[in-house]
Amino acid sequence: IPELFGDVTRPDHVTLEALDRDGKPYRVELTELAARAVQHEIDHLDGILFLDHLSLLKRKRLLGKWKKEHADDTSYIRPVRPDPAESR
Repeated sequence: IPELFGDVTRPDHVTLEALDRDGKPYRVELTELAARAVQHEIDHLDGILFLDHLSLLKRKRLLGKWKKEHADDTSYIRPVRPDPAESR
């Protein structure tokens, strides 16, 4: 979500196990920025947003603030609410 930021706590040491281009398994120990970057990218592959790492209260507060700031901005997608008449 553009212009929305929050702190995410991540381990500063990870062990990455993966397959190389030839399908051979490998393992590497990562620390600090490299460890955080790999975790961030794996979240992308798993469809996880940084918002998913926040508490429900913090997530609602950030999204509420963002929606309020962009209420009149037509370039952003609006939430879709079901029409109650269609559910009958």
